Amino acid sequence: MKLSDKHRKQLIALLERLPELATEKGRRNILTLADLGEIAPKIDLSGSQFEATSRIVSYLEAWGRLASQQEALGLFLSAIKDLVGIEQRDFLNLLLKEYEMMTAIAPTGIAEQPQLPGQNQTLGQEGKLSIKEIKAEAANTIDRTIGPVGNYNEDSQNANVQGDNNIVFKKANNVYIGSEPQPEVSGEPEPAIQWRDICRQILAEQKHLTTNELMQYEENCFELDEIHVPLALVERKKTASLEEEYSPEQGSRLYEPEYEEKQRFQHQQFLTDILGGGKGKSQGKRIAIIGEPGAGKTTLARKVAFWLLDNTTYLPILIAAADLPEPEANRDFLEEYLLEKWLKNAVERVTDLTERVKVKFKDKFRDGKAWLLLDGIDEMPARRLEALRAIQKQLSGWVGQGRVVLTCRLNLWEANRNALASEFEIYRTLEFSYGDGKTGNQVGEFIGKWFQREPELGEKLRREMERSEKRRIKDLAKNPLRLALLCSTWRLWKDLGGLPDTKAKLYKGFVDKFYSWKDREFPSTPTERDELNRALGELAKVAIDRDESRFRLKQSLVSRVLGQESDRLFELATQLGWLNKVGLAAESPDEEVYAFYHPTFQEYFAATAIEDWHFFLNHVPDEPERGNYRIFEPQWKQVILLWLGRDDVLQEEKEQFIEALVSFEDKCNDFYKYRAYFLAAAGIAEFQQCRRANEIVKQLFEWGFTGNRKYDDIENGARIALEETDTQRAISALVQLLNSDENESIRKKAAYELGKIGEGNPEAISAMVQWLNSAEDEDTRRQAAYSLGAIGVGNPKAILAIVQLLQYAKNESTRLQAAESLGKIGAGSFQAKSALVYLVKSAKHQFTRKIAAYNLEKIDPANSESISIMVRAGNYAKNKPTRSQAADSLLETYMEDPRAISIMVQWIESAEDELTRCQGAALLAKIDPGNFQPLSILVQLAKFAEDEFVGLLAADSLKEIILSINHFVQIVKLVRGRVKNEACYEIAWYCAENIPYPDFYRAWHQGVPIVTPEESTTESNYKNLEFFQNAIQIRP
Repeated sequence: MKLSDKHRKQLIALLERLPELATEKGRRNILTLADLGEIAPKIDLSGSQFEATSRIVSYLEAWGRLASQQEALGLFLSAIKDLVGIEQRDFLNLLLKEYEMMTAIAPTGIAEQPQLPGQNQTLGQEGKLSIKEIKAEAANTIDRTIGPVGNYNEDSQNANVQGDNNIVFKKANNVYIGSEPQPEVSGEPEPAIQWRDICRQILAEQKHLTTNELMQYEENCFELDEIHVPLALVERKKTASLEEEYSPEQGSRLYEPEYEEKQRFQHQQFLTDILGGGKGKSQGKRIAIIGEPGAGKTTLARKVAFWLLDNTTYLPILIAAADLPEPEANRDFLEEYLLEKWLKNAVERVTDLTERVKVKFKDKFRDGKAWLLLDGIDEMPARRLEALRAIQKQLSGWVGQGRVVLTCRLNLWEANRNALASEFEIYRTLEFSYGDGKTGNQVGEFIGKWFQREPELGEKLRREMERSEKRRIKDLAKNPLRLALLCSTWRLWKDLGGLPDTKAKLYKGFVDKFYSWKDREFPSTPTERDELNRALGELAKVAIDRDESRFRLKQSLVSRVLGQESDRLFELATQLGWLNKVGLAAESPDEEVYAFYHPTFQEYFAATAIEDWHFFLNHVPDEPERGNYRIFEPQWKQVILLWLGRDDVLQEEKEQFIEALVSFEDKCNDFYKYRAYFLAAAGIAEFQQCRRANEIVKQLFEWGFTGNRKYDDIENGARIALEETDTQRAISALVQLLNSDENESIRKKAAYELGKIGEGNPEAISAMVQWLNSAEDEDTRRQAAYSLGAIGVGNPKAILAIVQLLQYAKNESTRLQAAESLGKIGAGSFQAKSALVYLVKSAKHQFTRKIAAYNLEKIDPANSESISIMVRAGNYAKNKPTRSQAADSLLETYMEDPRAISIMVQWIESAEDELTRCQGAALLAKIDPGNFQPLSILVQLAKFAEDEFVGLLAADSLKEIILSINHFVQIVKLVRGRVKNEACYEIAWYCAENIPYPDFYRAWHQGVPIVTPEESTTESNYKNLEFFQNAIQIRP
């Protein structure tokens, strides 16, 4: 049964105005009243009233008829009739009759329900709240609700409720009617559990900042609230679908030739809008925070937890992912950890861990009141390719009904980008800025705070960083952790004559400084320090080289390198704080687990223990199984870069290593040759004296811009490598390309890359302004405006150029891009404000006026013009539910529903466009991994889709399926010999990114096997592989 679009809109408009449906509890009350209590737990009742009621209607439509032969939606509509007026009741009767749902009934004729265990009295007349009670409850809820996140007093909420039960159960003596029954309780009642107080106590033990652990002897320790990490909402590069309707916040997406960053958030904006306001595609339910080491991910996770406690009624549960047990097949390890570790530790402070307490805890997740914060997925005790996939499988059942924030290193997220990317909204930590107009010089502010008692010393550091030859260290200092290290060691560097120029030298200086700090309490001789550094290096190297638990070290492993706990080296390492106890081993509860103070120091110590570059690469061309290829293992990348930055390694050793990388031949269609070259490009950022540095950058430009490449993967890889290489060389080369006689398409690509790496660089800004002023077509002007909006923050020349573009642009889309760019760089500029005010008043198109007003409000929040136009815009910025959003909702709703497959098949068959078919097939593949149909659809779309974006989306979905069946080697065997086909090439490239080189080489040089069920771990895996053998064809 399916409502017409007109009737559906009318029904949702009616439901979203009912106060009885304003809260999750009220929604559950109504569903229970309608005899839909068993269905209610399957529906996501959280979010705004519009979103929740839309999901209820969609779910009940799809459910169809119950055993009583009555439509589920009909029961729901009948139950709300007594809550509405006469006209609305007539409308509901019309729906019931026209769609033959059921004979219209009153909600009072519901059969009596059997009494549940422990139930001493009925609830309302028939085991449920009556209409009168529901209305009263809605009124009470409205009276005590404050703000968009429902801030109300938890104590008053529970004043008349034993324990922590929802309002719907006040008269049921703790019987949980809409989900699972509460266990029977005998004897003395359990103490009331104040969950938020417990969360606060646990978080207080986790509040310290990483930098403060080692700087306790300094006067410059920071409090958590003093560190603010900016974020950007990011998406993988794709082509926007013009069928969607955009809000003013997203207006520039229509005009960006390609994009990765959608919107930047300052710290408070992220907390209030995303966490508190539930904005974004996931409504704040699934958030991934990714970033480089030391970028502030853990700090941000802790700040999120405390903000939730202080500003909402939610329960934040912060867990270090490294503390989780090792993932095993068919084991709910996350659920076990939450119940047996976190919960046990939490409730033992006030009571015993009983089954009843566990049920209450689960209910917090089911009601959407719990936030699970998983910090450091990259540190999980799991193989690199399995970590995100393992977490994805755990986010189901009651755990999956909670809200989730996870943090992860960028390299792991990129390597597994398909595992969670479709489910999570991705935010990337941004580096500190040297001045972005609106937020000021964040690096300068940090330095000023650090040296607040010695401002002259801080000013000397700022002047030193501005010297042209110190651009590299200035760039390094945008990382929060490295900036803290720089400040803490500035006196040392000042006495030595200046700042270091590599990360390795920076960390070495900190290590030396650290020993002098600790010498007062734990004195050590120079010989002991050298011996300890060597031992820590060996321990770090051994740990990183393991497949699992690289950052959580069992005592047995530590003892093998440092001796027993009572030995001098072990004792000194723990006394100084290089190694710290972090818990007990999950597989050995009696064994202590240790960790380095921070993973970046583990990587640094490992780099100091490596004397010969052959440790990273020992290439045996025809017998790679006899060699070693750590250069292709992402956990070694930072170690390699630190090794190249060491000043105690001979330059000739580094030159030989770079030469080995750039001349690497893999005999596998060059898949690994490119990867080795890209690593060399990143390496010259730390080894700037390299003789081949200019040649390497030039080669990246040929692959990334000139079009002399075979496939997009090579071009994209080269341009990513360009962002990681020596910044000044890259900027100079991009400026030269921008000023060259190359065709306009190549110059636009150069401008786009400058917009990503040239922030604040005078050479880049000057070149971009000149290019804008000389541009002869609107596309070029839009690209120039877009890039200036990324790099020209607060720069008068950049602002003036865009203001002039705004005045003289002939194309509406160019004006929109100019307005968007002014919103990014024009804070504090009278010219920018004046130009946007003029556009607000004079633009012919309403959409343009709204975009202009939105950006005016960004740079001048108190401006009356922007406030007026945004108020008149009303609800314009609310995202209209699209078919693709409905598909995402179906996945979440039906993942555990046995009828999901048939529902999704109908969805796909009724689709009228390629995009919907692609999305539906991808979702069906997740729900039913052994089903051939979605694989067939995705393969065909990847090869023959008319819309290029749909083809790329299908290819990404296929990669995800390959990851889920975990048979990379088998897939390589299937596609070898077919790589002239673009889809097959992309799949082979993806496999090369995810399996060791010797495994790929062996598969590449073997014939295509006949896959049998014995070679596959599961029957569904065998079916998928068999399908790939038959389905992957050469594109005509």
